[in-house]
Parts: sequence; structure tokens; C-alpha cells
Amino acid sequence: MATGPVLLTGGTGYLGRWILRALRARGLPVRLLARDPARAADLAAPGVEVVRGDVTDRASVEAACRGAASVVHAAATVSSWERDPRTFDRVNVEGLRTVALAAAAAGAAPLVLVSSFFALGPTDGITGDETLPLSGARRFSNDYERTKTLAEAEARELLARGHPVVTLYPGVLYGPGPLREANLVGTLLVEAGAGRLRGLPGGGDRRWCFTFVEDAGEGVVRALERAAPGDRYVLGGENATLREFFDRAAEAGGPAVPRRSLPYAALGALGAASEILAGLGGPRPRVTRGAAAIFRREWAYSSRRAERALGWRSRPLAEGIPPTLADLRAQGRIP
Repeated sequence: MATGPVLLTGGTGYLGRWILRALRARGLPVRLLARDPARAADLAAPGVEVVRGDVTDRASVEAACRGAASVVHAAATVSSWERDPRTFDRVNVEGLRTVALAAAAAGAAPLVLVSSFFALGPTDGITGDETLPLSGARRFSNDYERTKTLAEAEARELLARGHPVVTLYPGVLYGPGPLREANLVGTLLVEAGAGRLRGLPGGGDRRWCFTFVEDAGEGVVRALERAAPGDRYVLGGENATLREFFDRAAEAGGPAVPRRSLPYAALGALGAASEILAGLGGPRPRVTRGAAAIFRREWAYSSRRAERALGWRSRPLAEGIPPTLADLRAQGRIP
């Protein structure tokens, strides 16, 4: 890699903080793009330069890219619902384009795009990988899945035009860190600990790919160091059903989730009502139609390509669940 800092977008997020740690563990200087530098105050350290900017603001991105050696683009609107759905397009699709063009103009390469398993699509009945074809006819569960898939198509088009893009697909993240929408597993564990999780959608019989968040951060930096333009890697982990995950968490001393099956149709109806109320000025919906649809599908993937090419691994659930529970207890989130 060329000399100069690594520009990191999304560094104040759940995964972004672990990417920053992995970069600093290598001794790499980092320029952190933050909409609100105050949110990055706890990340300030020797070798970390915090600059104000937003991926939807072209001028600030271009300024941040100047002098950067490479770019890790992890910024995204990770949400099941936004009052203005265009927010997803502005950040997840147009933001990628803005960052990629600014990086190219500044000679910062490669651009490592931290995408999502959602961009690869559901895997009902199979174990997917990076070769899953994009499907323009796919019915999306929510705007996040839709725009991450559009961003995937944008990344491939940028690559075809000569932009050195490497794309990564982390699985369902879990592990230590703040409770954000990207930390769905932690949120569900907290809900279970408070007695508010009455069961699992459909009984929790769908397989998901669970990735320990610290390992995902390490995988991003390994891709920055070793991947070639056009490379695409799933940064997955152990595939397990939701019921298996929460049963293992309970066995490790975590909160138990009742074995009740929450009907998908009922969750969808509750989500529809909640969204209507939110659209009329009510509180943000805790359940959405999109979330109910996500739980209906399987999201199971293989990481063999990343394991072979990057020498990367994600620890199994038996190793990842205990520190997850310990961190939630340290935060006072679960008993």
C-alpha cells in the first residue's frame, strides 16, 4: 500500500470501531470521517485523525480522500425503517459512488467496500457464497436489503470502469460493543433479559450466519492488505438457527428465550400497524414488516474463500458467546 493514512468511513459504528482497532493494531495511520466528531471523541488516539464529513457531502469526502493511501468504506444506514426511505439510497448507494469517485481522483487505492450478506440474498435451503447471482427481480424485505443490493451492482459497475474495489460481506454480527441496529443479536439478548422477548419468529428455525464482530474487523484489514481489485469475500462464521444460538447463549449463562413460536403473519401485521403510527408522527416502530420478512428467510453462507485467501477465521459460537454476554453484563444490559 502507498504511504498515507487509511480513510475509514463508518468508523463510529458497531463494526467500524473494530475495523479501527484492527487498523491501529497494524500501526496504520487512520483518517476517520465522522458526521459528528464528538461521537468519535472516545476514539481519539495517536495515529487517528478525525475529520468532519458525510458520505452524502461530496466536498467533504473529496477533502478527506486527499493524501489518503486507501479507503475502507463502512458507512451505511443500517436500519429496518426510516421516516424518509430516500435516506437509504442517499447513504448506501449514492454515498458509495461519491466515496469511490473521490478515492479514484485522489489516487487512494484500493477501496474496500464493507457490504452485507443482504446484498447476496437469502439462501433458503442452501449454504450460499460470493457466487450467488444478483437478481434484479428479487423481492426485497426492506429498504436496507434493497439498497445494499443496489450498492453491490454499483460496486461491480465501478470495477468494470477500472476502479479498484474489493467487496466484503460480513454475516449477522454479534459480540462486544454498543447496542445499535447493526447489533441485532445484542438487542435481542437484552430484550430476553428484560423478559420482553416472548419467543422467536417462527420458532427460530431459520439458519443465519453469525460473525463475531471483532473477527469481522480483522477480516476487513486482511482484505485491505492482501486482496486484489475485484476480489469478493464473505466474512461469515458459524451457521446456526436462531433457536440454536439463543439456546447456546442460555447454556453459557445468558437469558433464556421462551420456546414459543411467534407467527410471521402476526409479526407482519404488528409491523404494518407500527409503521402507520410512526408515519403519523408516532414513535419509531419496534417491529416492521421488513423485519418480519427477514426472519422468514435463511441467511447461511460459507467463508471458505476468505479462509483460504486471507488466512481468516471467525470464532465459533462456543468461543464468541461468552465474551458477548460478559460485555452486556459490563454495560449493565443483562443480569
